[in-house]
Amino acid sequence: LKSVHKFCNPQQYESLPLLELWLKEILFVEDNHQNFVGLGSAINFVKRQLLYDHIASIQSYQKKKPYHLQPVHQIAMFMTKFPKVTDQELIDISNKIETPAAPPASPSPSSSSSPAPPQ
Repeated sequence: LKSVHKFCNPQQYESLPLLELWLKEILFVEDNHQNFVGLGSAINFVKRQLLYDHIASIQSYQKKKPYHLQPVHQIAMFMTKFPKVTDQELIDISNKIETPAAPPASPSPSSSSSPAPPQ
């Protein structure tokens, strides 16, 4: 992970944060460090500092100046050729594609209890 972080430094490079990486690290800190130390009455400030460091890294991306992208006429024309689809149509298409096939029906209890011979 450290090698990936080297290339994800927002102060050095123009980049987008690997949110999945940051969330995994935050979950790792949350799961592997106790909230309290000692007899359970003192806050674990090491854990809080680690969480702060990760969250601050994510926020540093938000403070960067936005990219200065210029419109490209050819891309805009290409994108306007796609058909217009409503949100509901997209939901219907997604449901049709993602819905798994119905599982095979189980034999009814009234049928014979002996299994069918193999074919």
